[in-house]
Amino acid sequence: MYGLDISWRILQKKLCLPQRNLISEISSKSLHNLLLSEEMIHRNNESSLISTHLRSPNVREVLYSILFLLLVAGYIVRTHLLFVSRAYSELQTEFEKIKSLMIPSYMIELRKLLDRYPTSEQNSFWLKNLFLVALEQLGDCLEEIRGSGGNTL
Repeated sequence: MYGLDISWRILQKKLCLPQRNLISEISSKSLHNLLLSEEMIHRNNESSLISTHLRSPNVREVLYSILFLLLVAGYIVRTHLLFVSRAYSELQTEFEKIKSLMIPSYMIELRKLLDRYPTSEQNSFWLKNLFLVALEQLGDCLEEIRGSGGNTL
């Protein structure tokens, strides 16, 4: 059993398996179980039928391929989790920017601008009307966001 512990530590150092990650922990446990089963096979040479059956190259290839697939699946899951967490943090940053636009002082300033330039003037220039329409739409959009999305933030 002492030889297994040394080989296990060496294998951990060479593969750099982090202990904090749940996926790596599962993979390292399965690798440890594989090494432990091989150690038990080497010790129990009394039952030659079982040991020759488990020592066949096909069974070892299957065990190693299962271990490899577990490691690859763990890496893929970890990569996707990192991608999701990055996307979440970017969305949270964008929501914080929108939330800063919904500060009541900004809404008051927007109302002052709308009151200063009423849209009902008949003789106004077309660019001024375009600006006022865009300003009203921005105000409506901010009010909709404030009304619907304010509770979720």
